[in-house]
Amino acid sequence: MSIKNIAQNFIQIVDSKIPTRFDDIQKEIEQARIEEYFNQFIPQKNDKTYSLGSVIGEELGKKLDKIG
Repeated sequence: MSIKNIAQNFIQIVDSKIPTRFDDIQKEIEQARIEEYFNQFIPQKNDKTYSLGSVIGEELGKKLDKIG
């Protein structure tokens, strides 16, 4: 083996093995797309919860506004 072949093989190994920031960004984008894809299938609850006091308070406030 010549020195030139060894140097080329070393460069190919290093290029294929060392992760770069670009690789990290690509992984982050891929992960965000996967999460977005699966989150679109999660049913969104549109049910609102009320406590009894707030419902009664609102109705009582409406009636008192009509009287006053």
